Amino acid sequence: MSPAVGHGNPPSRSASSSTIVAETATGYHLLKINGYSLTKATTPTGSFLPSSPFTVGGHRWSIKYYPNGDDVETADYISFFLVLEEEETNMGLTVQAKFNFRI
Repeated sequence: MSPAVGHGNPPSRSASSSTIVAETATGYHLLKINGYSLTKATTPTGSFLPSSPFTVGGHRWSIKYYPNGDDVETADYISFFLVLEEEETNMGLTVQAKFNFRI
């Protein structure tokens, strides 16, 4: 019989680890509104002015600016919407975004 069998030696231990990393990207787009009062006076409620398209994370985005809100209930406010300018990827992945508007 082998000396390791049946003589109180501790069993051997093994260890392993793994990591799951979600791919993320960061970036920003600076949108300047020159002539805010004019955009407010000439753009009807529910109509928007689009930003130039920009790319972050390999995806094409734009911002819709509604100077008089996007509907009658928000006519006293300005509204901004971040828009993904492409269909979802053909690999079945969903694009998610966190964003922050600062004025």
